[in-house]
Amino acid sequence: MAASPLDAERKQASFDVRELTYVLDGGEEATKRKELIRREVETDPVLAKSLESYFRDRISEHKHALTVNQRLIQRVIELGLVDQNERMTFVETINEHLPISGLHQAMFIPTLMSQATKEQKEKWLNLALRYEIIGTYAQTELGHGSFLRGIETTATYDEATQEFVINTPSITASKWWPGGLGKTATHCVLMARLLIKGQDYGVHPFVVQIRSLEDHKPLPGVQVGDIGPKFAWNAIDNGFLRFDHVRIPREQMLMKYAKVAPNGEYTKPPHSKLAYGTMLYVRAGMVRDAATALSKAVTISTRYGAVRRQGFGMGFKPEPDTPETKILDYGSQMYAILPLVATSYALHFQGQRMLEAYTELTNLMQKGDFSTLPEVHATAAGMKAWATWLAAYGIEECRQRCGGQGFLRASGLPDLYASTVPACTYEGDNNVMLQQTARFLLKALRAGVEGKLDKLVGAIAYLKKAVDIDKHKNPVNSPADLLDPRVLVEIYEHKAIRQIILVGTKLDNEIRERRQRNDANKQVFSEVWNWLMPDFKAMVKAHCFLIILNNFVASVIAIKDQRVRAVMQRVLALFALYHLEQDVSTVLIDKYFTQAHVEMLSRQLKDVMFQIRKDAVPLVDAFNFSDTTLNSAIGRYDGKVYEALFDSALKNPLNQYNVSPGFDDILKPLMNTFKSNL
Repeated sequence: MAASPLDAERKQASFDVRELTYVLDGGEEATKRKELIRREVETDPVLAKSLESYFRDRISEHKHALTVNQRLIQRVIELGLVDQNERMTFVETINEHLPISGLHQAMFIPTLMSQATKEQKEKWLNLALRYEIIGTYAQTELGHGSFLRGIETTATYDEATQEFVINTPSITASKWWPGGLGKTATHCVLMARLLIKGQDYGVHPFVVQIRSLEDHKPLPGVQVGDIGPKFAWNAIDNGFLRFDHVRIPREQMLMKYAKVAPNGEYTKPPHSKLAYGTMLYVRAGMVRDAATALSKAVTISTRYGAVRRQGFGMGFKPEPDTPETKILDYGSQMYAILPLVATSYALHFQGQRMLEAYTELTNLMQKGDFSTLPEVHATAAGMKAWATWLAAYGIEECRQRCGGQGFLRASGLPDLYASTVPACTYEGDNNVMLQQTARFLLKALRAGVEGKLDKLVGAIAYLKKAVDIDKHKNPVNSPADLLDPRVLVEIYEHKAIRQIILVGTKLDNEIRERRQRNDANKQVFSEVWNWLMPDFKAMVKAHCFLIILNNFVASVIAIKDQRVRAVMQRVLALFALYHLEQDVSTVLIDKYFTQAHVEMLSRQLKDVMFQIRKDAVPLVDAFNFSDTTLNSAIGRYDGKVYEALFDSALKNPLNQYNVSPGFDDILKPLMNTFKSNL
C-alpha cells in the first residue's frame, strides 16, 4: 500500500488513538459494535454513500432517500437493532436526510411514548414502530414558530359527538415546515389550541390521520403538500397542512397528563411544561448532533491542512528542495482550527450529558417528581442555542480555512454547513431560546438575593457565591495556574455570576427609573425586557459554557488511560483558554483580571495550541469517522485529496459531454453573431 501523506502526522501521536475512541464511544465493545454496524452500511449497495450523491436533482434526491430509508428499515429489522444508540450509528453512517425515519423516529414516536396513555400506546405505538403508519410532528405554523402560545390551529370539543373539530382558521395558522409532512406521513402529532365550551385551555397534542392508508391520498378536509426547495435537506418533504373542520374522536387527544372527560370536564397537567417533553428530548439530541457535525468539519479541515502545502512563511529562506509549509503549521490556521477541535470534544461530552439528563428527568417524572423540569428545560434551551451556533460558525470557519477546495461540494463542507445551520432556527429559534434560559437565570439570581439558597441546586448552585462576588480573588498567580481545571472552573464561575448580576442589576434599575418617570405605565417590565435582550446572549453563553466546562472536566478526570488523559487535559485547557480570551472583557471590566493576567492568558493559549499541533490529526482520527460517513474528497483518511478531487471531477455528469450541451443552440450562434461583420 502506498504511503499516506498523513503517516508522519500519525507517527508523532502522544497517545493511543484507539483508546481515545473507546472513551468517546463508551468502551472497546461499544466501538467494535459501532464499526460492525457501520460495515453493514458501507458494504450495502443501496445504503453506501459516495461523492456522486452531490450531483442529484431534487426529485431524484427525494426518491433516492425513500429507497435508502426503506432499505434502512429492512436492515435494522434483519440485524435486530433494538438499541437506540445502535440505530443512531446506522443512520449516521448512511449520512442522508431521510423522509420516513426523520420526525417519525425523532418526534412522533417519542411523543407517543411520553404523552400517550397506556390505551393510546396500544392503539398507535406498535403501528408506528412497525411503520404501518408514518408520523410527523406538526407544531410550527406559517405565522408562528417559537411562540407556542400564539399557535392558531384549533381543536374544539363537541360534547354531543365526543369529537374534536380540527380547524385552520387563517392562512397564518397553516402548519408549515414539519419534515416528512409534504408527501410521506400518514399521521401527525398535531399541536392545537384546546377549546371547550368557549374556553381556551392552551396548546395540546392530538394524533390526527392526514392520508389514506389505502391509496395515500389526503383525507377529506385535509390540504397537505411540500413547501418547496430549501437551502439544504431537499430529500426531505417539509410540508404545509391545513384542516377544514376535520373531526377526530375524543380519544385522539394525547391524555397521559392533561385530560378531557366525555362531558368536557378538563383536567390540567401537573406541570405546564409537560406538553413540551418531546421538545426537550429533541433539543438534547441536537447538542449531540451539533457535536457530530462540528467533529466532521474539523476532521476534514485538519486532515486537509496537514496535506496542503502553501509557501514558506514570513522571512523563511528555504534550502533547495525544501517542501512548502503545511498550512496547518501556520499559527493563524492553528488558531482557527485547533480550538474548534477542542470545542468538538467539549460538545461531544456535553451532548452525552444532555441525553443522560433527559433520561433522569423522564424517570423522575414517571414517579411524579417534576422538581428538576424547570432547570432541564432552561438548560436544554440555552445549550441547544449555543451548541448549534458553535457548530454552524465552526463549520463555516473550517470551510474557509480549506480555501477554494472548501467551496466544492466534493469537500463535504458546504453540505455539512447547509445541513447544520438550520438547527439555529428549527425546534426553537436560538434567540428565543436565550430568553427562556435568561428568565430562569434571573429568577435564580433573585432567589439567591432573597436568601432562598435552597433553590440554587444543580447547574445553578454556583450562584450561591453571588452574595460575595466583589470579594472574589483571582486564583491565577502564574501561567501554570491557567492549566489547572479547578482554576479554570473558578474563573468561569466568576464570569457567569458577574454576567448574571450585570443583567439583573440593569433590569431592576431600568424598571425603577422608568416607573419613576411614568408610574402609570403597566408595560414597564415588558419594555425593559425587550430593551435588555441584546445582553442575554453573553449572559446565557457564560452560564452554558460553565456547564460545558464542568462536564468536560468531569469527563477528562474519568479517563483511565494516562496518555489519553494527558492529551485531553491539554484539549480541555485549549477549549477553556480560547473561549475565555474571546470574552475576556467581562473579567477585565470588573478588575478580576489585570492586563498582566490577559497577557498570561494569551501566551498560555498559544503554548497549549502549539503543543496540541502534533496531535491534531490523531485527535480527529479518534472521532473514528469513515470515509463513507464524511463523504469528503479532502477529508480522506489516506490523505490522497488531490486524486480524490480529480476523480470526483471526472464523475461530474457535465463532463460526460465533450462539448457543452448548449453549444449548438446557444454558444455557437453567439460566437458567429459578428463574424460576417469582420
